[in-house]
Amino acid sequence: VQIPEVHLGHEKIPKILNSPEGKKLKYIYGVARTEAQRRQAFLLSKRLYGEHGLGDPSKPSSFEPFILSPETKTFIAELNQQMFGTVSVVPDSEIGLPMDLLYKEELSIFRKAHKKIAETSQLAVDLILLQKIDPKLTMIKTRSPSLKLYQLVL
Repeated sequence: VQIPEVHLGHEKIPKILNSPEGKKLKYIYGVARTEAQRRQAFLLSKRLYGEHGLGDPSKPSSFEPFILSPETKTFIAELNQQMFGTVSVVPDSEIGLPMDLLYKEELSIFRKAHKKIAETSQLAVDLILLQKIDPKLTMIKTRSPSLKLYQLVL
């Protein structure tokens, strides 16, 4: 099974492949267009981060106001209509950036120079879901969607 090429731009363009068993695999990479899609992407990343000990999914997240902001660009990856991956680009705004918690002084240099800054955040790919949909996917092939999501950002 080949992981599909990323389609740049803001359109969700499907790529349909056949698995070795003949199952149709419909991959879609694109921009989350609705608040519901952004929230679903946020909850996916929150769950996956929690599963790896990086936060408690049952508690509020300090990232939520940034990720759910309409100015934030959230990219999603779907396989057979199931969201399995996400990454977001958070632009600087009135509320700042998530990394202000650690780097406010360093970021102020860019802000004073009127530079546009943003933070890439919440990269998450549900490898278990991918392998449930197509058990023949190898670990290398399941890592490719992370790279594809970053290519969308760039």
